[in-house]
Amino acid sequence: MKKSLVFFLLCVFAIGARAQQMQVSGKVTDEKGEVLIGATVSEIGTKNGTVTDFDGHFNVSVSKKNAQLVVSYLGFETKTVDVAGRIKLNVVLKTSKQTLQELVVVGYGTQKKASVTGAISSINQTLLKQTPTANISNALVGKVTGLTAIQASGEPGNDASTLYIRGKVEFIVVIF
Repeated sequence: MKKSLVFFLLCVFAIGARAQQMQVSGKVTDEKGEVLIGATVSEIGTKNGTVTDFDGHFNVSVSKKNAQLVVSYLGFETKTVDVAGRIKLNVVLKTSKQTLQELVVVGYGTQKKASVTGAISSINQTLLKQTPTANISNALVGKVTGLTAIQASGEPGNDASTLYIRGKVEFIVVIF
């Protein structure tokens, strides 16, 4: 009898805890009304969070009606929004005045350039001008860590190279 009463109370508690959660959806844009793809939307104090889709829309579960959401995007000021029982939110982020020269994008966030342990390469334009090549992709070879360029043709004017970063095809550079 005691075991069934404890099980019943646990089930009631679990249903009550689930009933407090609610879905909040909305759209994240900049000051000009342009959608922000990949903006992070997360509830303060929990692990509930998501990112915006290609149309700037998001859908996140929050633990309570008066939850607060933090909306952030690289190059924009982070904004805290009170849910206040609403299920639809439109968030407008302001452009940040902070310079982004010393930030490196890593997955779902950013890190200072000094704390990144992987390979980061940057090239000065004067160094590139010293290399006599018809295409910028060929000028990068030997100057960028892990970069291989393959020019498939020797035909004049067909200078496009396929660039491989650590063996994986990343992009093809064509400069006219």
